[in-house]
Amino acid sequence: MAGVLTIKKMVIKPYMVSKMSRFFAIAILSVFSVNASIHGAGPVALPEDGKVSVIELWYIDPGQTPKQPEVFVLADGSVWTRSGQTDTLTQEKLQALVATLLQKDLHGCTSQSLHAEIVAASQREQLSHHIPQAGDTVIRVRTGTQFHEIRCHAAGLLVNRFPGAQLLQGFYSAQQRLENLRAVTHLGGDAVANRLAGVAQEKLAAEYGIRVPVSSENLSVARSLPDGTRYCQFLVDSRRSERPMVVSLFQSPGQPSRVTLMEQTAVIQ
Repeated sequence: MAGVLTIKKMVIKPYMVSKMSRFFAIAILSVFSVNASIHGAGPVALPEDGKVSVIELWYIDPGQTPKQPEVFVLADGSVWTRSGQTDTLTQEKLQALVATLLQKDLHGCTSQSLHAEIVAASQREQLSHHIPQAGDTVIRVRTGTQFHEIRCHAAGLLVNRFPGAQLLQGFYSAQQRLENLRAVTHLGGDAVANRLAGVAQEKLAAEYGIRVPVSSENLSVARSLPDGTRYCQFLVDSRRSERPMVVSLFQSPGQPSRVTLMEQTAVIQ
C-alpha cells in the first residue's frame, strides 16, 4: 500500500503553502516513520512560516480525488474545516496536539507498517481486511524538519475487527482526535462545545439515570442545518463495557433539547 497520497488535480486553498517547490521537496525527502528521535521530552519544532499546514485529516472515497482535507491546522494555530468553519488554537495547544500525534498515537507508524500489521491480523483471525466501498483515511503531520503521511483503509471498521493491532489502534486514536477537532471547530470552539456537552450530561442524568462527565473532548460529530437545528454526538465512558456509549444531542429552535443513548458497536466512515 502506498505511503504517499498523489493528487493529480490540485486546487489552491488557504491550507496550501505559497512556496510549493519547497513543500514538495520536503515531502519527497521526509516521508518516513515517526521514530524514536522525536519520542521524548521537549516541544516539537513547528515550521517558521505560520501559513504552512501542520496537521491534515483526509477522507479518500473509492474512485474520487478530494480537493481539500476534512480539517487542517496551520502553524499559526488557524483551524479550517472542509465545510468552512474556522477556529484558532493557542501555540501551547497546537504543540500539545502535534506532540500527542507524533509521540503517542502515530509513534512507529507508516502506511507500510500499518498495512503489514493489518494483513498479518487478517491472516491470523481469518477475517478480510478489505471492506468493499469503504474509503481510506490519510493523516499528515508536518514539523519544522519532518513530514509524515500515513494512509489506512477502512480504519473505523477494521479497528473493531482487529483489536490487537496496535498500530491500527493508535492510528484510529489519531483519527478520532482530529475528528474531535473538526467537530469542536464546527460548533465554534471549546466554549460552545463544552456548553452543549453540559446539556448532554444533564439530560443523560435526568432521563437515563447515568451520571458521567461529558466535555468537548468527548465530541465526535457535529452537524447543523440552516434553520438552526443542531446535532451533536459524544462518545462517553460506558461504565458497563470497554466500548464507549454514543450520546446524541438534538436541538431545534423552539423545542427542548433531546438526547438518545446507545452502546457503540462500530464506527463507519
